[in-house]
Amino acid sequence: RSNNVVKIPFVITRSMKDALAQLGYTTPEIKRLTPLHATLLLEHQVTPSDRETRLPTLVQQHAQAQERHRKQQQEEQEQLLAKQEQEKRPEKPQSVSSQEPTTTTTAESTEE
Repeated sequence: RSNNVVKIPFVITRSMKDALAQLGYTTPEIKRLTPLHATLLLEHQVTPSDRETRLPTLVQQHAQAQERHRKQQQEEQEQLLAKQEQEKRPEKPQSVSSQEPTTTTTAESTEE
């Protein structure tokens, strides 16, 4: 499984705000950030002076990584379902249908 997908929180936490402030972001700048943007800025240690140029690329890369992760999970799920379906199928008996029951043949020969 791919571990390079960054987990995005629902809100910007106090510790994230503090870390962003340490990078040089002001309180108004932090308030305008989404949790995704804040997480990416912190994950890649992007300073305010580099934000305009780096953030769009980071967002795009994150979206691509998310899509790859989603596809990988979907493939794994499909493989698991196929395996489960295969395990559910009973094995077909080998050439049983071509053999006649011996009791019928024996019963016919004793009646003559």
